[in-house]
This record gives sequence, structure tokens and C-alpha cells, in this order.
Amino acid sequence: MKMFRNVLLPMLLVVTPLLAAQAHTLRVLVTRPVSVKGFKSTVYLSYGHLLPVDELIPGNEVGAYLIHAPDGSTKPLETSGTSLHANEVSFDQPGLYQLAVTRLPITYVAYTDASGAARFARLPKDQFKLPEGAKLTASARSYQFSKAVVLNDLTESKATPALGHALEIVVEGKPTKDGYSADESVRARVLFKGKPLAGVKLSAASTSRNPDGIPEVAGETDSEGRVALDLPEPGTWVLDVLHLIESSPDVRASYDNERFVATMAIPVADK
Repeated sequence: MKMFRNVLLPMLLVVTPLLAAQAHTLRVLVTRPVSVKGFKSTVYLSYGHLLPVDELIPGNEVGAYLIHAPDGSTKPLETSGTSLHANEVSFDQPGLYQLAVTRLPITYVAYTDASGAARFARLPKDQFKLPEGAKLTASARSYQFSKAVVLNDLTESKATPALGHALEIVVEGKPTKDGYSADESVRARVLFKGKPLAGVKLSAASTSRNPDGIPEVAGETDSEGRVALDLPEPGTWVLDVLHLIESSPDVRASYDNERFVATMAIPVADK
């Protein structure tokens, strides 16, 4: 096994700090990401900052919530109230599944109140009345996309296919039947609107090692949107990427930035 290398850069914690601090991250997680035919797993949504579970997410904020089967077919998963939106699933086809969810876009402002405490409001900038003594620090339109890999009786190894999310992580390395190898770097590519995205940080946190959700491994994508990460311990690792762009002039009164976040949970084998 490769020696663990903590390559998390301090920049991950300081780039647009209030936008990052105020926003909750959406993740799809699976209780049994490596499975065999006949076994059932629970698929659920993790929302917030902590791993594997933090806060509940309202069902009216959840967009498409789908199983993408190895044969290319899709099946919707159920949502219910404000919950983890857990679904018990039997994976019947051999191969690589992807469980995917999108969160409906939200517009918000971040500000500090008169005491200097960070605050957050889900309103466009032009509809928000800043309290006396407060200071506006950021405003954004937020989009989130999340996936999880399930390997079910895997006999043919292949890269994860892109699903067409606006911001998406595609793992190009091929897993074994037990998961991605901890002895080899996980090779991934970041796509924005279907095109390689260069110069963004792809980070990774383990659901068992990192209950605070703070990533411990990171790398920057090259000109082709590719990056390799060393994930040294078995279990579920959540890959995470943020892409922030300036909003167009026609919506600048409502928000200053568009904030895209994508996550992907993958199993790392113990051998």
C-alpha cells in the first residue's frame, strides 16, 4: 500500500470562505457499495458538513434522484418529507451502477451581523434587507450534483460513464470487483458542461476517517481536467469539487456568482 500523503492545501479552506462555509454539501451514500446479487443496500442522502450523516434535506429541494443501471436504464428513487430519503435497493444486474441526485438551485446571500458573526439567508441579493450594522460578504446561485458508485458482481471493469450533470466527476480508473485499489492512484476527470475543467481542486474525504467532513487529500486538475488521488485506506471516499464563476450582467442584481458543486462516493478495496 502506498504511504499516505496528506496533500490538502490550505487554499481549500480559504478560497471564498463564506461561500464555502455557509453552503451545505449534498452527497449520495450507499450502505453496501460492493454487493452481490441477492443482497440489498440502502441508498440515502447526506446533507451538510459531517460524514456520513449530518442534516436532513427537504424533499422539495431534491431534483432528479435516480439509479443508473449497467445496461443504461434508469429508475427513480423515492423522496419523503424532510429526511435522509433512504431507499432499500436490490441491485439485480451485474456491473457498475451509479446512484445520482441533483439539488434544485437555490439563491442565497452570506453576511456578517453587527457582532461579526457569519449569517446566511436564502434570498436574492436584491430582495434581502441588510440588518443595521451588517455587512454583505457574498451572494450566489448554487447548483449541486452528486453520485455514488455501486459494484454488483462486477466481472467487466470499466470507467464510470458521464451522466451529463453540469459539473461532474468521472472516475476513469477501472475498479476491481472489490472496489478501487488503495495501492494505485484513483484517476478522475472533472467536466463542466461536458468539457474538461482545468485548474480546480478535487478533494477527497473518507466517511470513516473524517467525521468532520474536512477533506484530507486533494489535487488540482490539469489542462484536460484530469487528476490522480491516493486514497490509502479502505472504505467509502467522497470526492468533491467546487467551481465558482462570476454571474452574467443580467442577473448581477440578484447574485454575484454561480456556485457549482459535484460529489462522488466510491468504494476503496481493503486489499
